[in-house]
Amino acid sequence: RKVVESGLGLVSGDALLDMLAFHPGTARYISRKLCRRLISDNPPETIVQAAADVFYANRNAADQIRRTVRTILMSSEFRSAWGEKIKRPFEFIVSAMRATSANFAWSDSLDWRIDGLGQPLFGWRPPDGYPDRKEAWSSTMPMLQRWRFINWIIDSWTTDSDVLRINITGQTPAEHKTATSLVDYWSQRILARKLPDEERGPIIAFMAGPRNPDAEMPADEIAERVRFMAALILMSPSFQWR
Repeated sequence: RKVVESGLGLVSGDALLDMLAFHPGTARYISRKLCRRLISDNPPETIVQAAADVFYANRNAADQIRRTVRTILMSSEFRSAWGEKIKRPFEFIVSAMRATSANFAWSDSLDWRIDGLGQPLFGWRPPDGYPDRKEAWSSTMPMLQRWRFINWIIDSWTTDSDVLRINITGQTPAEHKTATSLVDYWSQRILARKLPDEERGPIIAFMAGPRNPDAEMPADEIAERVRFMAALILMSPSFQWR
């Protein structure tokens, strides 16, 4: 208070900012935000405090944030954090296109669909950033818009040719000829693991149709269904989590 009242103008302002930056409460606040982003909506206090201790101990270090983030990423809490966070819309879009090697080109149509998902690029007016809790992104309408986006991109064409934006058929190895094999290949490709049984079964049934899921399918049936099967994996609950 004495510094602020001394009338030194800019010097007083800088001193006040230093006081805030070096306060232990700031270390906890920033560390909690980092843990919420990287671990879960409600991160354990153990890792929040551990990160805050590193943040505060390195308050004069140029790589203060790097050291704090490393502490979080190397923690047991982070290693067990799978499925504690839902992808925000932009993460969802990017991960879907990356997993399927989409032929990406910016367009007004793509921009319009991103807006519809609720996270328009650089469009959040409050100064606190887009929400980082699952409640903001997991209600009925946001999920419906995700499904609509996948339906659009899986069945849309590039702007300058008659080539599908995502060529699922062309990326499917020829040796996969059964519904079970196709679903397992694409779930491994998209999720890096098999789908849980409660999600895997209905998608295999869709791909197989009236056939035995372990029976070899004709090439034309595979070509007709496989991209929609991949779309169902992208719409599955498992793909929403990170």
